[in-house]
Amino acid sequence: MARQRSPRSRNDPARQSAFETGILPLLGISDDTASSAMSFSSLPSDQEIVRLFEVFRQRAHPFHVITYDLDHIESRACALVTSGRVTASECPEDPRWLYLLHAILATGAQFSELSFHKRLALSQQHTKHAFDLLRCTDYLAKPTKEAIQTLLLLGNVLQNDMKPQAAWVLGGTTIRLAQCLGIHKKPDRLVPALIPPEEAKYLR
Repeated sequence: MARQRSPRSRNDPARQSAFETGILPLLGISDDTASSAMSFSSLPSDQEIVRLFEVFRQRAHPFHVITYDLDHIESRACALVTSGRVTASECPEDPRWLYLLHAILATGAQFSELSFHKRLALSQQHTKHAFDLLRCTDYLAKPTKEAIQTLLLLGNVLQNDMKPQAAWVLGGTTIRLAQCLGIHKKPDRLVPALIPPEEAKYLR
């Protein structure tokens, strides 16, 4: 017997929004015709980077220790702030580092004291840039520890943004990428680990 599809499931704005903002980026599809390379130079002002990073450190990180090397990330953020701005074609930054930074800023925006609409817009902006940069690195075929941390942060962002469907899909993808890196396994002396055991322990 064929399953009857509910008209509501086809016309539900919440489902459509979750699909467009959470699932399409995972498939490498975007309704934005601009090049993903623009995200290399999409960081906000230096003051905003410092402010949102500090909000993340104080209000989000203590309760969700996803970025276990936060001090190192902060040192890179400070170096980025003091180095000046570059164009997208000249940006020397590693996209793996930048998409993690965008995920941190998206989280910081959600926990900031800005008005609701500003928090929402700023968080969604950084979420989009993080997904754009993830696609640039072909993260599904070449997962990294930075990608795992980024996806975990973005999953929380989507959940807080009332997009549980997108967060659920993203969570499943994150688990499979972590398995590809062998994070779920105990260290084996005979098989070289893709991620150092100490770092894998924190990512579990």
